[in-house]
Amino acid sequence: MKKGLTHILIFTLALLTFGCTQKNEKEKLAEKFLQTYYSQYEAKDELITMMSSPNFSNDDLQDYLDEHYGDLITIELRDQWISNRGFPNPKILNSSIVKATLSSITFKVAEGEGSGALTFQALVKMENSGGEKSEQEVGGVVRIVKNDGDYFVEYFRLD
Repeated sequence: MKKGLTHILIFTLALLTFGCTQKNEKEKLAEKFLQTYYSQYEAKDELITMMSSPNFSNDDLQDYLDEHYGDLITIELRDQWISNRGFPNPKILNSSIVKATLSSITFKVAEGEGSGALTFQALVKMENSGGEKSEQEVGGVVRIVKNDGDYFVEYFRLD
């Protein structure tokens, strides 16, 4: 009897540890993705120059996304962003903000958004070209999938 309870306790602890590890891995990926997404503010001059080139093609955008997001997003999300011009975000390119840093990021399991979906809330600390600083709360959904043993973002939406 004692041995059986010990095995059940060990098994339960192992499941809890594994579940927490998976959750933390997903949240770490989601946070890294969001930090990278908001780095568009710092890269917008490069993006505008690239997209203004007379020789600009979807291949250029694919190369940029592969370089900056390759280990973070699925190929399907990358291709969707390219075909729908979902990246770069025009609001970011047209703003006077030159730097954005996320802080106070919280995640919760998203209801009704599919398996692996997390809602997030974060504070974005921004600085414009004149040096003025401001803050903005943002939220949305990021869905994480596991492919070949690694996690990737397959869906992203800002609220």
